[in-house]
Amino acid sequence: MNRIDRLVALIILLQTKKLIRGREIAGYFKISLRTVYRDINAICEAGVPVAAEAGEGYSIMEGYHLPPIMFTTDEAAALFTGAMFSEYFTDESIKKHGISAITKIKSVLPGHTKNYLEKLQESMIMFSKPSRQDGFSKEVLAVIQDAIVNHFVLKIHYYAAWSNSWTERKIEPLGMAYYLNNWHIIAWCRLRGAIRDFRADRLKKINKSTEKFTPRDNSFIKEYTSTLEKTDTFQKVTIKVSHYVALSLKERLFSGFEENVSDDKVILTFWSPALDWLVPLLFSYGRDIEIISPYELKELMAKKAVEIASHYKNMSSLKGNT
Repeated sequence: MNRIDRLVALIILLQTKKLIRGREIAGYFKISLRTVYRDINAICEAGVPVAAEAGEGYSIMEGYHLPPIMFTTDEAAALFTGAMFSEYFTDESIKKHGISAITKIKSVLPGHTKNYLEKLQESMIMFSKPSRQDGFSKEVLAVIQDAIVNHFVLKIHYYAAWSNSWTERKIEPLGMAYYLNNWHIIAWCRLRGAIRDFRADRLKKINKSTEKFTPRDNSFIKEYTSTLEKTDTFQKVTIKVSHYVALSLKERLFSGFEENVSDDKVILTFWSPALDWLVPLLFSYGRDIEIISPYELKELMAKKAVEIASHYKNMSSLKGNT
């Protein structure tokens, strides 16, 4: 990037945030702090009203805007691709605004770029099998986002997979993450008095209250998401089950699924954060489940079976002695 392009990009960057530190600018453009200072001086001399707050960073005067920006073909294609993902991996509350935004962007693009996007649209296909929970609202993501930013307490009616029951809770939403084919709300749960991870597709009801909560240190969000990036924290599990059991497990298990139909059975492959957690759940289905992998899970299930058999054998012996 030449200096002229970088100076224009710097003005755009300053307009995206209320306050931005010099080190953040240096990291964004991969330049030194000395170069940041020179660039700031250059745009100030050109008449751009930039204010510097000692120890805080730089800000641009409110109300100052560059003339309308023309997108390159690559930038327009990137935005269009992002809008496609938004259409398939968000709900109606986000989707409709994404479609509106991309329509506005298209309206200011030159003819050759519009033609490029039309051809791109014709050649890109996405398929998604949305997860579903009975009663799940189709417009929750925008409500959650607003509550996170403005610190509103949320009242939710949530399906707890581990107990196979619905619970009513008040939560303080702190962040969101998309992993294992679902949106997750990272929040302080007042019922449990701890940080909890709530799958958005397990929300039956959600209401934003007028009550506000005190913002918490969000450093844990980075720590939490960093653990999600480590694939070794999840283990791949493959099982063979009946169609009925497959439907039941999909509602109760934590992760996303891949599936193949074999004869009258369904082979499910999914990721689990812990094998120990799976054992009591899978054991409840008895002989209707065949574990294909991992071998460690087979051993845990066998150990559980021995423990239960021993327990009832001892009870039978005690009854015989009375």
